Amino acid sequence: MTGSATKRTGRRKAADAAASHALPAELTIYRVAELRQDLLAAVARGVRCYDLSAVTECDSAGLQLLLSLRRSVQAAGGTCRFEPVPDPVRSIAALFDVESILCSKA
Repeated sequence: MTGSATKRTGRRKAADAAASHALPAELTIYRVAELRQDLLAAVARGVRCYDLSAVTECDSAGLQLLLSLRRSVQAAGGTCRFEPVPDPVRSIAALFDVESILCSKA
């Protein structure tokens, strides 16, 4: 592999790492305060895609955090994506009739 190919590969890996941010299993009132600053820092770094695959618990505080995160990304001029949206998140979003907002690509 040439030096320029190695540099391109390194840049691509860095871009891929910045492109997605994984959230933890628990998005509840007990974790929201500590997660908020981390997620705002991710928005500032340019992260637009958030990996929810590990989420097994989500309450109304977690839902509020996700909706707030979406607004922050939009305010920064980006399009926020949550992928995939697991059943615990879909269930609470449906309960509050915001599933279409949370699961949309905007």
